[in-house]
Amino acid sequence: MIWGVDFHPLRPEVAAVPSGDKTLRVVDLRQLTVAATLSFEDEVHSAAFSPSGLTLAVGVVDVFRVELFDPETWVRLRTIPTNASPRWLGWLSEGRLVVCMGPFFRKHPVLPASMQVFEVETGVDEMRAGFDGDKPVNVQVK
Repeated sequence: MIWGVDFHPLRPEVAAVPSGDKTLRVVDLRQLTVAATLSFEDEVHSAAFSPSGLTLAVGVVDVFRVELFDPETWVRLRTIPTNASPRWLGWLSEGRLVVCMGPFFRKHPVLPASMQVFEVETGVDEMRAGFDGDKPVNVQVK
């Protein structure tokens, strides 16, 4: 099962495709080829290129982490542990921060969703919030 797609901001023919088969495929849409396949130990539900295109964030769901890659070499740059299953990823502050949202299972099983904001260079958790429906609860800003 394909969970989504994200396009490289400077090379729109390049797409990152997260999948339930524990892979992320990078597809060249002009050539109609798979340019790279990254394998993980669990399903990949999200992927997001940074605004500069210099980093690709990948959400590995049941192991609760975000993996950051160099999209030229596919070398892993950083692993960021999360408190939630990273089902959605986004970028803030021109790529300085990565946002992770998903079901909040690990520490607060009562809360249905959480959001964490991480500083990319250090992996430090800058902000977190749980959500009860559409209301934020347990908001923590560092």
